Amino acid sequence: MRLTENILDTNPGLQFLPKPNAGHRKTAIARRNHRGSGKLMLLKASQPKNPLIPEGAYPTTLSSIKGLPDEQKPKKVALGFKIKGYETEVTKELPLSFDDGKPLRQDVETLLGRELTSTEAQAGYDIDQLIGTPCQVVVMHKSGSGGKPQAVVSLIQPPGKTA
Repeated sequence: MRLTENILDTNPGLQFLPKPNAGHRKTAIARRNHRGSGKLMLLKASQPKNPLIPEGAYPTTLSSIKGLPDEQKPKKVALGFKIKGYETEVTKELPLSFDDGKPLRQDVETLLGRELTSTEAQAGYDIDQLIGTPCQVVVMHKSGSGGKPQAVVSLIQPPGKTA
């Protein structure tokens, strides 16, 4: 009987009903309490806080540069772009490599509008100087955490260029 009492204490929705022709034995039958006056519980999906930016090309400016996973010892760089009419910043994550032909260097050269010389690249280039630089980005959707779609930058182009 002790187990029965514990089950009832932790699950107030359970009731013990006698099993037909079972004599003194009882069987646990789960019954749900009616909510209110027997009405069904209506569940609705929540509205997203920020609407998903549609796929396409957008004129914008570089608005942020962040080291990932942290600023002290980054392994990647996230270039952030604000698109007019949307609150959410879209990003492009790139490996932290500035060698010739690598994606980060190619995107920096696109934003600069010219190729970096090997001397400039070897001496180091402060990419924070590029914040505020106009460009055009191509936004696409990919599955994020939990399978939710998220908008990301797939391509950075000079301003006014068509995809």
